Amino acid sequence: MHIYSSCGLWNSSVRKGWSFLADKAKGGRLLNLDGSSTIEKLKLMVSDDFGIDLTLVNLELSYLPSELINTLESPPVIISNDRQVKNF
Repeated sequence: MHIYSSCGLWNSSVRKGWSFLADKAKGGRLLNLDGSSTIEKLKLMVSDDFGIDLTLVNLELSYLPSELINTLESPPVIISNDRQVKNF
């Protein structure tokens, strides 16, 4: 499965709900996720592709499911273990 990824921050406001502010300088990347992918493997791919030093930052992986994009109250889904990577 190909995944489009980007660096940035999630923001929440009462009026606008959840929004993602992408880091325009880093741009986006296309990652390849397969059935054997683990959280560590995914973090290594992201850090390698974006040039992020994992010893200097706390990398958090998240997404907003397509069925929740138009709902203001839905927070992003955090990916923090292998089971969540497989569910993603």
